[in-house]
Amino acid sequence: MPNLLKRLLLLASTSTLALITACGGGGGGGNNVRPDAEDDLLARIIPSAEELGVIDSSSDNGTKTFFSAPINPVPTSGDFFSSQQLRLDMNQWYKNDWDGRGQTIAVLDTGISPDDNETISYHLVAQANLRHAIQQGRIIKTNGDSLRLGTHGHNVAQLAAGQLGIAINANIAHGVITDTAGSANRASLFKGIEWATDLNTTALNMALINLSFTYGGLTIAKDEVRNNRLSLAEREIRRISNTAIEQNIAIVHAAGNDSNENLSEKNN
Repeated sequence: MPNLLKRLLLLASTSTLALITACGGGGGGGNNVRPDAEDDLLARIIPSAEELGVIDSSSDNGTKTFFSAPINPVPTSGDFFSSQQLRLDMNQWYKNDWDGRGQTIAVLDTGISPDDNETISYHLVAQANLRHAIQQGRIIKTNGDSLRLGTHGHNVAQLAAGQLGIAINANIAHGVITDTAGSANRASLFKGIEWATDLNTTALNMALINLSFTYGGLTIAKDEVRNNRLSLAEREIRRISNTAIEQNIAIVHAAGNDSNENLSEKNN
């Protein structure tokens, strides 16, 4: 099956997973946030239901069958769905070999669980401590190199690509961007995105970056970098943002844990 179709599958399946299960309580993020830009990355890279609709799949004997991709109900403000309505029928994906094989999901979070008795049922291919801070207008690496700062990122990875997860044959790359309390800042977030896009230049084939925490200031959009009025840190953040867009990597961000109470008009 063409790699593009597998990428679309992984995007559809893991995006649904991230939006349904990703927690909003995993981390914060700095207060110094530039205004949201008009240019919306997700609107340009996530295919619509009409685009996914019917997918052409060639069988081993050369004949073509048509597989209608399952589309979950799309909630709007005030809607409520039962767990049965939101259940993913992943067997339809798996029987067409759409299980994430050959794709990598970057989980920017707390890393592997610190509990040595915790089972790792996913294929871990990369991990790094990416905690940074902004000092005197520059992004610098903070002290500490722990890869195990909590259980949240590990649980997200299990859901995304574990034996009982969604994309069961996808790879996981853990980027540690939080402290032990699960809080992150803007510098760490974007250095994590940079790390994931750098991995995409290797054989890991980065398909999706998962951000499972509340952070209202995230903007991924094309921006002018050569602006002398910006700090070096801000220019670096914009450069990272532009690179992620150019590589066409899907970025999925949690909307929060508290239903309509914390949802902005943009999230709705």
